[in-house]
Amino acid sequence: PTILQGFYWYIPDPDTKKAVPESNLWNYLSDYKAAEIAKDGFTHVWLPPVTKAFSPTSDYNVGYATYDHYDLGEFHQMGRVRTKYGTKSELHRAVDTLHSHNIRVIADIVMNHILGTEKLSMVPYSKGYSVNKNGTVSYLGSGNISAHVYFDFLNSTDPNPRGSRYSNFIWKPKHFDGFEFYGKYYLFSGKQTDKVAYFGDLESFPMEQVDSYKKIRSDIILGSDFDFQNMEVQNELLTWSKWLVKEVGFDGFRVDAIRHIHTPFVERWAKEMYQYMHQIGKGYDLLMFGENWDGWAERLSAFLQGDSRNSDLAYNSGQNVDDYCGINASMSLFDVPLHYDFQKIAKNNFDYPETRISDLPNRGLVSLNPNYAITFVDNHDTVPTQELGSYIPLHTKLQAYTYILLNEHGIPTVYYRDIYKGNFVSNYKNDSYNILNPAIRTLISIRRNYAYGMGKFITDKQKPGILGYKRFGDQVHPNSGLIYLIREFDSWDNGLKIDIDQRKWKLVAGNGHFKDDRFFLSDESDWAVWIPTD
Repeated sequence: PTILQGFYWYIPDPDTKKAVPESNLWNYLSDYKAAEIAKDGFTHVWLPPVTKAFSPTSDYNVGYATYDHYDLGEFHQMGRVRTKYGTKSELHRAVDTLHSHNIRVIADIVMNHILGTEKLSMVPYSKGYSVNKNGTVSYLGSGNISAHVYFDFLNSTDPNPRGSRYSNFIWKPKHFDGFEFYGKYYLFSGKQTDKVAYFGDLESFPMEQVDSYKKIRSDIILGSDFDFQNMEVQNELLTWSKWLVKEVGFDGFRVDAIRHIHTPFVERWAKEMYQYMHQIGKGYDLLMFGENWDGWAERLSAFLQGDSRNSDLAYNSGQNVDDYCGINASMSLFDVPLHYDFQKIAKNNFDYPETRISDLPNRGLVSLNPNYAITFVDNHDTVPTQELGSYIPLHTKLQAYTYILLNEHGIPTVYYRDIYKGNFVSNYKNDSYNILNPAIRTLISIRRNYAYGMGKFITDKQKPGILGYKRFGDQVHPNSGLIYLIREFDSWDNGLKIDIDQRKWKLVAGNGHFKDDRFFLSDESDWAVWIPTD
């Protein structure tokens, strides 16, 4: 499998002067892009959230601020019929077209929160905190807050609200445990936080409520937060997930913000959806992966492996993973730690000790749980204008893509911008597309045709700035196998001894050469790939 993240964050609105072909994403995929995506070697496309999102202004919401799970661009709600990406009929056509090119389609599932109803209710809260732009936290004590906790999808401002069509479920105050409103976070009275992965790295502040603050901020992140200790919430979200698959034809899932969702429910949802997909004939090579944005590989691995029945979510490096509350390996996870390692190698992360490129074999979730790692270089959340802002600069991007696309382990994800638009930040500006597009396409082609068999990393303690790798190939794919070198952009380390197995080798990507059993990079290139040839 090779996944394309089929969207990016700043797709301009279709009714503005800045509109681009992707502004009507569903139609663009159907009419122009699906064939190219298939030709470039992708097996899966991960689509953005397809449900109607809350839009308080004329700008189109990217999709993660969900309003109505059952409106796929069919009802005139939130100021328009279409979602940011198109109408329901256009979505169906896009999925059908991708399927016709043998591409499986992954749904982006948002199950943590909803927001946008006009029906406000006065709700008592037991604790509240306010966080301003510079990170200063204030304790709000207890009181009452006017919150969005009643959703019947009959807003008077909507000309054609959905109401009870497709589902007669009404979200009521009992279905929520808290509320976020412009940087203020409230835990409702009589409620307790869900069992979530705490932000252990949140900075402390001089107040007795620091532990309570971390728990609330780790659970409640946006709008009206679902109370997963209410079984009606769990059952409705499972019902909707199965409806979405039946209605659209999705083949897999990317689960948004699972570290903020009740951990036992994540495991339950994954296992029930796995069974459901097999029952309807979509279980073959099913991809299901979640986003837990945690840069600590050991903690992420503990979340992956831990038992959801455990009560303790705190994790320390010396603690037994068996004591950690996790998802019981019920789905794969994005390899966020590996992304941060790429950033450190690029000398673009100054908060942590330097990581050398030769350290990569022992880094990331892929080194700890190789069968559960979804690797990536960048995505919609990492561009500098986003809160995470950890974009990989162009001078290190192709080394990183070589690493994830040709690795024996991990399932790689390619970011739409990188291959089809160029680097978001680049010293080369318009030339970044001409650098990245042909190189990534070539790497995917090498992956499809030659990246088979066991892999072995080659390092030299005297040359920490360079890393070598060899895939041995297998008998099923004649002449398969490969050798690559990747180097830090500012390193002069060069040349590694790699056994050629009495085979002939040909340079097919990057710039380099070899003599006997020593492989070298050219001065103008920090990556190169060779394949066996007759």
